Amino acid sequence: MASTPPSLQGGPDEQRGQELQLALLRVDSSTQRGDAVKAPVGHPERLGLPSSALRLPGRGSPRRSEKLLVKCWTRGLAGVLRLWPTRWSGSRATLHVLIPVGLLAFLAWSWRWTTEDAFIYFRVAENFVQGHGPVFNIGERVEAYTSPLWLVALVVPRGLLPGLSIEWIAVVGGLLLSILGLFAAVRGALRLHKARPSAAFTLPLGGVVIASVPAMWDYATSGLETSLVFAWLGLVFWGLVAVADSTRTQDSPAKANPDPDRRKGRARHDASAIALAIGIGLGPLVRPDLAIFAGGFLVTLWWITRSSRAFGSLLLLGAASAIPLAYQIFRMGYFGTLLPNTALAKEASAVFWGRGLDYLEDLSSSYLLWVPIPLLVGFAVFFVRDRLRASDGKSVVLAAAPIACALVHILYVVRLGGDYMHGRMLLPSLFGLLLPLAVVRVGTFRSASALLVVIASWSIVCVTSLRAPAQPPDDPGALVVYDQRRRYADNADRPEWQNPVELTDYERLSDVRTGRGLALRAAKGPPAMLMVYGKRLRAVQSEGSRPLRPRQDLPVDVVAYVGAVGRRGVAAGPGVHLVDRPGLADPVGSRLRLNPIRGFKPGHEKNLPLAWVEARFAEPTRDGAAPSLAVAAARHSLSCEPLSEIVAATSAPLTFQRFSRNVALAVRTHGFRLPPDPIAAEREICRVPSARPEVDRHRSGSG
Repeated sequence: MASTPPSLQGGPDEQRGQELQLALLRVDSSTQRGDAVKAPVGHPERLGLPSSALRLPGRGSPRRSEKLLVKCWTRGLAGVLRLWPTRWSGSRATLHVLIPVGLLAFLAWSWRWTTEDAFIYFRVAENFVQGHGPVFNIGERVEAYTSPLWLVALVVPRGLLPGLSIEWIAVVGGLLLSILGLFAAVRGALRLHKARPSAAFTLPLGGVVIASVPAMWDYATSGLETSLVFAWLGLVFWGLVAVADSTRTQDSPAKANPDPDRRKGRARHDASAIALAIGIGLGPLVRPDLAIFAGGFLVTLWWITRSSRAFGSLLLLGAASAIPLAYQIFRMGYFGTLLPNTALAKEASAVFWGRGLDYLEDLSSSYLLWVPIPLLVGFAVFFVRDRLRASDGKSVVLAAAPIACALVHILYVVRLGGDYMHGRMLLPSLFGLLLPLAVVRVGTFRSASALLVVIASWSIVCVTSLRAPAQPPDDPGALVVYDQRRRYADNADRPEWQNPVELTDYERLSDVRTGRGLALRAAKGPPAMLMVYGKRLRAVQSEGSRPLRPRQDLPVDVVAYVGAVGRRGVAAGPGVHLVDRPGLADPVGSRLRLNPIRGFKPGHEKNLPLAWVEARFAEPTRDGAAPSLAVAAARHSLSCEPLSEIVAATSAPLTFQRFSRNVALAVRTHGFRLPPDPIAAEREICRVPSARPEVDRHRSGSG
């Protein structure tokens, strides 16, 4: 006589596990009779598996291995169901956060480092803390940084705790911001997919994809603003989902009566929406190209709050635009530009589709992103369809808005031609694309297992094997893009150089050594104009082969004409004025006109000729020797408008009148560009007839 099974105890998850154990006992007792097992609730047959897979063979036909296979398969399923619960509370839901966040934290810390461009931020931050303002060179107001908020994130702890290394502030702070961004993205996705109660399995697949891409590890601690980008995207998305849930509560029938509790809840909801609008407005101050996401997120916030009144819409718009508008006025008056100087130097509005497509292909092919991304985007399509059928328009908008913004951002990056840093410009696009997919909720065991197997297999291969090129391509006609961190770490011959963070970790590089030499010259004198020739410093000489001296009205005694200015700038210190050829920190170099035949190193296609440096900074020779034709043409060009106004906007004493003039000048000269050749610039700017003889190309620096 068969015994009656005991009643099931515990919550839904525990009851389902007990049902599976009872089913396993029935499998054992039914094997000898060849009966078909009736599937209990939670059994694979109820989860979409074919019923033929559950029928056991007769007494004489089965092999022992088949019986063992059925047992193992059923017990394995029970373990999966316990791991991925259907309910959304308790410690088990924390597992969905810990897996991707823990993976990113471990891998990013293992790859900690600081890139060359991060030291540009460090030099500006040090000048700011020392009272010189947010400038790269003392006495010249140039916005050599891209992210004002990242500069603030460096300046505040550096000013409050001067004993801390600014490199470690950037690395540790960047790692924490990256972790925060992914944590917020996962929590937001969990909350978004909570609106789909019919699905049974919850998997953090999008978060795992984000954490598995090595480029994400690079820029989680690179010292650049990319980690702040991740934090902003994740927090804003989480906030949007939370505000949408709040509107559902306010719109529920239970809250239909205008009682005091409803009015208080409505006030809290409005305050949350305004606070979120302020956070959304900070996007362009994190990176200018995040204006794409900020615009999409602001429209999403307006839609989900159902602010039909004109006053409410204007209030959201005003809250979002107040801080960016205030900084924009400061930028125009202080720096005399509409955009950061780095955007002018890199020509952020230029078009180079072919190179941009190569940049996109470099990221996607390096990590085989065409494997997980289509699967997850396809799931997003099914999610949107399911929510449309349920008349849940808010969930549809919350899922579609980040994906749409990410696609537009990809289009923008491809249009401008990408970057020479592997993956850096496209990482915000990847992160935004996977925001609503950081966690997915699947309805059947078959679908869940297929997604889990494919993405887990891809993740293992990506983490262990897939890497971007560590060296620039040998083909001069190919796009110059590579993994900067790997290029340095692969050539390091000491274990501590595998994770270069501080300037001392880069001591073996020539730019640090030449920077130390510049600092020594500034400390001991005499005043000099120097240039980097190969890996050494060389004096800038006049036509009579005499060393030139900088002008006496300059705040420093050493002027150096160099290429890279990041590590070299920090090593040289504030006592050296650095003029960089690409124009990232120079008001004239950033205004050079691009060559119609574009180069293949994005963002570094401009090359300021030496004649412009001599014309701006060199003291006239005492022996009365005439300058070269190129230097004379450059000096004449610097005295003609609008170039003379641009130089005065950055170097003249800052008064209220100067600030006001700079605001108007920023608008008027935004599109101004000049030829690199000083003689051609003189003819164009000063309208000098073409009567000068041809200048020596080597001396002008335009050959």
